[in-house]
Amino acid sequence: MLEQYLNKRLVFPELKALDMTGVIHELASDVAEICPSLSSDTIESALLERENLDSTAIEKGVAIPHAKISGIEKPLVAIGKSRQGIDFHAHDKNLTHLFFVLLAPLGSVSEHLKLLARIARLLSIPGFKEKLLENDLPKNIYTMLIELDKKI
Repeated sequence: MLEQYLNKRLVFPELKALDMTGVIHELASDVAEICPSLSSDTIESALLERENLDSTAIEKGVAIPHAKISGIEKPLVAIGKSRQGIDFHAHDKNLTHLFFVLLAPLGSVSEHLKLLARIARLLSIPGFKEKLLENDLPKNIYTMLIELDKKI
C-alpha cells in the first residue's frame, strides 16, 4: 500500500532543524523541491495549522504531521529523521526523531485515514522504529518500509 505513496526521493535522513517550526519548514521545502506542483508555503501552512490543533507526535519519538492540501491528485508520504531529536510537543514529553509527513488531496478523507492507520500500524511493530532510526540511507529506509508494509 505505501509503495504507491512513498518515493525514495521523499526520504530525508538528516534533518537539520532544531525546533518544531523548523522541522515543518524544512520538510515542506524538501517535499516541494521533489514535487514542483506543490508550494512549500502551502505545505508548511497546512502542516502548522494542523499542529496548532494538537501535536501529531504520537509518542516514543515519532510524529505524523499530516494535512489535506490542494495541488495533488493522490496522497504522498515523506519521511524525515532528526538525530538530535526535536521537542514536537509530544504527550509523553519525549523528543521526536522520526517524522512521517502525510499530504492528501482536499477531498480524500477515507484514503487519508487509512494511510495514517497504516503508518501507525507499521510503527507499532516491535523493533521496526529502531531499525529505521539506525539507518541513514534513503534507499534502505524506503526498502525496509516497503518490504514490511507488503507483509502486513
